[in-house]
Amino acid sequence: MPFLLVTVVISLAVSAYAFVDPVWQDALLVSVPVALAALFLLLRNRSSVGPMRRVVLDGSNVMYWGEGIPRLDPVLEVVEVLKAGGYQPGVMFDANAGHLLAKRYMDDAEFAKILGLRRDAVVVVPNGTPADPVILQAARDLNAAIVTNDRFRDWQADFADVLATPGRLMKGGYRNGELWLEFEAEPEVAQKRARGNSGRNSACQPGARGLNRKPS
Repeated sequence: MPFLLVTVVISLAVSAYAFVDPVWQDALLVSVPVALAALFLLLRNRSSVGPMRRVVLDGSNVMYWGEGIPRLDPVLEVVEVLKAGGYQPGVMFDANAGHLLAKRYMDDAEFAKILGLRRDAVVVVPNGTPADPVILQAARDLNAAIVTNDRFRDWQADFADVLATPGRLMKGGYRNGELWLEFEAEPEVAQKRARGNSGRNSACQPGARGLNRKPS
């Protein structure tokens, strides 16, 4: 916890100095994502995770699943399936997510309310800051999987350790109208947890390689 706090302070200090001194402006590409990811972790760590596994959703990617147009329904369904499978999801969006979904800006709190998550489990990155490095940094620090179909090729050099980890990227989509998620890491654990929760959420069923959710 002290390490994360120090990381936030140093990153914010570097960011502030970079705004003043043009020579340091390139540092913003690193300092801003690191500060956001560390702040995200500080807030998430306020409560114990217990036996649940952490997963970061690339909200701006998942919202295009299915029909290829931005919708929040896929994000909602993925969150439900992950919870039923014993995972603790957090969601990160690009700054323009609200404009794509509702033609207006939507902040962390609004998305969190819609998704049924705590406010500190949702992050909308600031305008001009790409969400990808923030997602990858959070996954690195939390040792979390990332739900996305993005391969993050532009960030291979900076996050080679994250992207090289088997099962780190959890793909998904829709097949014949059903949501599927590919759990490459410990799929049998996810399926057992899903079966254990079937009484509370009968719509969640284990699939061949992950979890399927039949649309209501």
